[in-house]
Amino acid sequence: MKIIISPAKRIQEESIYLEPQDHCLFPQQTQKIIDELKKLNPSELQNLLGCSFSIAQKAWNDTQKLDLSEKGVPALLAFDGIQYQKMAPSVMSDEQLLYLQNHLYILSALYGILRPLDGIQPYRLELENRLIIENQLLPAYWQETCASLLQGEEILDLTSRQYSKLIPKTKLIRCFFMEEEANQRREKGVYVKMARGAMVRFLAENKIEKIEEAKQFSEMGYVFDEIASDSAHYVFVRKSMKRE
Repeated sequence: MKIIISPAKRIQEESIYLEPQDHCLFPQQTQKIIDELKKLNPSELQNLLGCSFSIAQKAWNDTQKLDLSEKGVPALLAFDGIQYQKMAPSVMSDEQLLYLQNHLYILSALYGILRPLDGIQPYRLELENRLIIENQLLPAYWQETCASLLQGEEILDLTSRQYSKLIPKTKLIRCFFMEEEANQRREKGVYVKMARGAMVRFLAENKIEKIEEAKQFSEMGYVFDEIASDSAHYVFVRKSMKRE
């Protein structure tokens, strides 16, 4: 079983907890993206990223410093979004981190697929940014590489829809975390991100090896809904009064 998650926009530049174990899996493909990004000036990068000029200026500075020979920070500790804060990898045991190193993949527009302890450096790039590499947009550029790595694996999908398009749908089970209010169900972005992080921590704490065992997840008040779920979708629901 493999678990896939999305990256975060914010990236820590230092870690006091762990050194990276390795470099990224696909340096040649990543270097081609870096080379194209380095050709852009700050204004062009702003247009590509669709962000403020101050964010684009920092992204440009980070891009100019990107060097795959540098060790960087372990990806699991570098990404700093709601999902990763809820996961709290910095307080995981060595056993839990080893479990994630063997089971978890982080999808990335720059690196393709990252293992938790692969070293990364600050960057800003998303799959929806219309960067052309070898006459392809980023999703098409990475799809074959990602599909080859995950071929034959059962996959628990905790990604956003933007990143799930990189992964072949065969043997993929997507998780939904629903809020039930007034007999209606819907996902709420912040809570979904928190639940995804809590799910990763649950899997690591319990060393889950069979994908069906993810149904036991009950953190933050969520309960698996057997009726609403099927072989391709796991649905977890909580009542509106239950909150973290």
